[in-house]
Amino acid sequence: MDLHPVSHISVADAVERQLSAAIVAGTFAQGRALPAERQLAETLGVNRGAVREAIQRLAAAGLVQSRQGQGTIVLDYRRESGLDLLPSLLLQQGSVHGPTVRAIAELRACIGVDAARLAALRRAEPQAQSLRAALDAYLAAGQGQRQRPALRLWEEVVEASDNLAYRLAFNSLRRCYEPILDLLGGLLTQEIEDQAGHVSMVEAIVAGQPQLAEQHARALLAQGSAALQAMAEGLEQP
Repeated sequence: MDLHPVSHISVADAVERQLSAAIVAGTFAQGRALPAERQLAETLGVNRGAVREAIQRLAAAGLVQSRQGQGTIVLDYRRESGLDLLPSLLLQQGSVHGPTVRAIAELRACIGVDAARLAALRRAEPQAQSLRAALDAYLAAGQGQRQRPALRLWEEVVEASDNLAYRLAFNSLRRCYEPILDLLGGLLTQEIEDQAGHVSMVEAIVAGQPQLAEQHARALLAQGSAALQAMAEGLEQP
């Protein structure tokens, strides 16, 4: 049995998720004020402190802005927010959002390919050891059980690239993957089970061959990208 840590969220976390999802879905229109804290607290059945904390987080995420005399104004998330909004965009009203799937497929391909190139270019022995260990764990996992080890291996690739922006973007992508891992496991089977492709990529990185690492990473990720693009097209059809 594959056991995973149980997720515990605070009341403020739950309020933030609901408000974020409502803003993304357009329930609260851009340029208009959110309901007052007291009204939100009554509607959600929570205390005003939790609502206030959630709104502060939404402001930090670029979703709202407090304006004197106007209340808390909903912003245009496309212009103001960052990658941390991706999980809310991916799952809207309980459904997977096709255009966001397509965007994630394109982003993961760009980051993964260049991270593999940089990891080979900036090769350091501690990172090489971590990559080998992650690859061994991936190869040791049984068929159908390689999804999380593969994700862990990519985490080490991105870490070895020594690019902080890529690492932070990877963290945001991982938060998108986790709620739909079961669905992705079926979609990405060909990529996840490509042991030879993972081995070739890691060997090229460890050997300090950036062009070859980039080539293998591109070929590996192309398999999953094709499946995600097909999923996005299916979701976008009326």
